[in-house]
Amino acid sequence: MHIDENCPLITLTAPKPDLLKGFEQLAMQPRPDGPQQSPRILFGSKVLTIAQRRKQVDLENCCYHWPGCTLIMIHQLIFASPRPGMSEAEFQDYWRYVHAIQFAAKIPQIRKYKVNSRIDVPGQDREIGYSGVAEIWIANEQDQIDSLKTPEYLLGARLDEPNWAASWLTLVLDTDAHVVVEGSEGNKEVPEYKLMLLIKKKRELSLDSFRASLKGDFSDKAKQLPGLTRFLIGTTRDRFYSDGAEPGFDAAVHLCANSLLDLKGMYSNPYFQDSIYPQLTAIANPTGILSIGVRSEWIIGPDARPYPIL
Repeated sequence: MHIDENCPLITLTAPKPDLLKGFEQLAMQPRPDGPQQSPRILFGSKVLTIAQRRKQVDLENCCYHWPGCTLIMIHQLIFASPRPGMSEAEFQDYWRYVHAIQFAAKIPQIRKYKVNSRIDVPGQDREIGYSGVAEIWIANEQDQIDSLKTPEYLLGARLDEPNWAASWLTLVLDTDAHVVVEGSEGNKEVPEYKLMLLIKKKRELSLDSFRASLKGDFSDKAKQLPGLTRFLIGTTRDRFYSDGAEPGFDAAVHLCANSLLDLKGMYSNPYFQDSIYPQLTAIANPTGILSIGVRSEWIIGPDARPYPIL
């Protein structure tokens, strides 16, 4: 657990020390609606206002998600393809309406869960060859390890995978998400449409320099893209680089729109090719920029599910 040393607003305590394990960053930030508004803490459906300079907060029943506070959860991306003999439409339908609901969503450590189905977005020169992407939010690495030991995974989700997915074609990427444009995440009734860019940095560029450029010059250009409703950058987590390892991609960029028509217009806009793409080619390998257009639907979310599930 890391608490911003410059933050005088909040001190965290827990009746059970294990509740604090694995959390990597927890920092209170000023609320966007002005300094006159006190930060709030959300305990299930009960909202508490921090009126004092410092306050003790009991984490036992806290869902670790409140306005004004940033908790970096693992934002996992799982790129998948249909098993032999299954069409893309059948694969997407099974994933969205059978596997996601009947199996994956029952894994208790999963806090938020989205299924993204590939859609046709013309003009993609280097479209990555997957038919869908799962987005899974888990609080920390210990919860991630524990999730793979649960009966919901071992006797449910894992056993169901051969029914629809080609496991040997799966790509998994754990990221830290950095929100650049904080628009609406939608809801279960209305899907979100987005273009996901997978980026592999230039070998001669340090990881720190790559991340700084992505969050700096690239973000400054990309957030001005006409039609953009939400924009986040997921940088591959540091553990993927341990012991000299190198992940397939160093970042995943999410450029979101309200509709398929808006998404197509956003990608075909000259501003994308003339201003945004050159920023990427300056920091990425020539063949290290791949894309996929998706229709994104919530299974769990947009609010994070408490864990443990009470």
